[in-house]
Amino acid sequence: MIAKVAAFPIAALFGIAAMFAATGAHADDCVTVMTALAQMSVPYRASVSFSNLNGKPAMTETIFAGGKIYVQLNGAWHVSPITAQKMVDRMKKNYTASKHACRRVGDETVGGQAASVYVASFQSPRSHSDNRIWISRSRGVLLKTWARIDEGNQTMTSTYEYDNIQPPAGVK
Repeated sequence: MIAKVAAFPIAALFGIAAMFAATGAHADDCVTVMTALAQMSVPYRASVSFSNLNGKPAMTETIFAGGKIYVQLNGAWHVSPITAQKMVDRMKKNYTASKHACRRVGDETVGGQAASVYVASFQSPRSHSDNRIWISRSRGVLLKTWARIDEGNQTMTSTYEYDNIQPPAGVK
């Protein structure tokens, strides 16, 4: 059970990342979004909420710090078996192997920070998702993502923080 739930936030990030390739009139938009998604060298904390995970709402938290990905499940922190490098490698692979489209749709503020807003659609043989991504205009990092995933009729919202990020206490 832990492996299944822990893998879902990471798998969802892979799915979001996979949708972006430099195609069509919005090639620069896709490159900008993919660059923000693939920044695995920047420590972050992500709060993730799901609307319909296993038939009910769920919340989790993810921290990337010290080269490791930590996932909180049922109040306990665990080190993810997926390394940051493996995540980036999968993103790159998915980047070229899917149908996708993305475009910049405007500007908004998230947590007091100016953000460029992008919409994207991802289609693979097994799933489809529609997404909205907010990227910091000053730092080029993710501030928020929202995805509607057809498989399982789910939505996922993630918000990101980048200041004073440390690994969870007591987790090795």
